[in-house]
Amino acid sequence: MHENVYFCTFLNDPIAIMVFSRQLSQQMRGFAILCVCMHNLLHLVCRAKECEFAFYPERVDRLMAASVTPWNLVECFFSFFGWYFILVFVMFSGYGLVCKHEKVENGKMKVRSYLWHNFLKLFVLLAPGYLLYLLLNDKPVEWYAVVSQLTLTINLIDFEWIAPGVYWYLGLTMQFYLIYLFFHRFRDRRWLVMVSLLAIVLAVAILGTPDKVHQQVRYNSLVWLPVLVTGIWWARYPVNSLHAFLTRHWMASSLVLTALWLLSAVCKFVWVLSPLFAIWAIAVASQGVASLSHTKHQMLSRIGRAMGRFLSFMGGISAGVYVCHPIVRIFAIKAIIGHTHIIAVTCVYMLFSVLTGYLYTALYKRLK
Repeated sequence: MHENVYFCTFLNDPIAIMVFSRQLSQQMRGFAILCVCMHNLLHLVCRAKECEFAFYPERVDRLMAASVTPWNLVECFFSFFGWYFILVFVMFSGYGLVCKHEKVENGKMKVRSYLWHNFLKLFVLLAPGYLLYLLLNDKPVEWYAVVSQLTLTINLIDFEWIAPGVYWYLGLTMQFYLIYLFFHRFRDRRWLVMVSLLAIVLAVAILGTPDKVHQQVRYNSLVWLPVLVTGIWWARYPVNSLHAFLTRHWMASSLVLTALWLLSAVCKFVWVLSPLFAIWAIAVASQGVASLSHTKHQMLSRIGRAMGRFLSFMGGISAGVYVCHPIVRIFAIKAIIGHTHIIAVTCVYMLFSVLTGYLYTALYKRLK
């Protein structure tokens, strides 16, 4: 039992394995946090900014008009598409909650202790890093923004108060914990389908509203529900012929799903579906790449194992890296504005994000 354990979202909750092995889930989260860190720096300096909280045709035009140089391709990819890797944590939130509360605990749940435990866990993760950010940040922050940030309610009140902006995901995670109570109570698979379809329909309808309205909705849980439901579905129904077919032919499946993801990300009418294509592409590709460590080709096997060990390490400290990297980013942006070479700044920023994330994870474990 202890060998078949992996960690839910990036908060290190032990739960039983279903589809994703402990090692694979760690590697996926490790790769995802690296991509998220790259995105959260480069989207501030790249002209081709993302369409994460609303669809902006002019941003797509700038992406298409970007010059084709090696660094520019890297910069544009992480700036425009890097945010999609946060979906790995969304998916594992749903997946992990099912495994923990429906598989390990046999469906028993004390709601009050469940909510208090998860709130405290997020608060302890957030508070030290957020207070350090406030000390280092030279911009004034109103007291009510601090209180709503620490109580994880800021997403609901006003997304423009969130500082640093990347902390929006912590409030979203608390909303997922609340929403899961509904899925825990109503476990028929029809509810999963109905909620996902309703979320997609509402997301399409919101496309016609002003950008601020759409952004407010996307800072909260509604349009993220299909990805959360995907994680719940994979945990409850691991024997799936479609999933088996895609993973068996992972290379071709990954190419097709990635193409659908990239195309839907730049097309307004199917943009709301791009997160689903993205999480399927990432999941199938991850399972395929992980199999390289078991290949008979000696060189590929060594490379696969080395990458796997590094990404597993990153997955283990992903919570700390997430909290710390916006603090490191303060200094990185100042260096870029000061005309320091952007590639050098990016490398140093990533190195210090990993280092501070490692130290912060050790602190978080002691506090928890």
